[in-house]
Amino acid sequence: NVPAGAASPRVADELLDAFLTLLGKDADRRASIEVTHKKAVKWKHAYPANPTGRVYFDPETGVAACGDWTFGGRTSDAYDSGVAVGKEISTYLELSREL
Repeated sequence: NVPAGAASPRVADELLDAFLTLLGKDADRRASIEVTHKKAVKWKHAYPANPTGRVYFDPETGVAACGDWTFGGRTSDAYDSGVAVGKEISTYLELSREL
């Protein structure tokens, strides 16, 4: 997919700030995080050219990724990917309790 253009740098800053907040990084901890690259892009067409067909969850960091880009470009694809990553996290938590 071809981007329609770059969003303002402020948008990238706001997205990074929101992401770090979700990770539980407060202002003091953020100072120690080195960001090597950040960019926000506006897409002309939101349909992914190559959906991955899967979601991503890293138990070590607790980072999960899902969205319409994983299964397709429809709202229902975004929903389905959220359900899928939720199931992966739930399974991980259940297995962790059994140990």
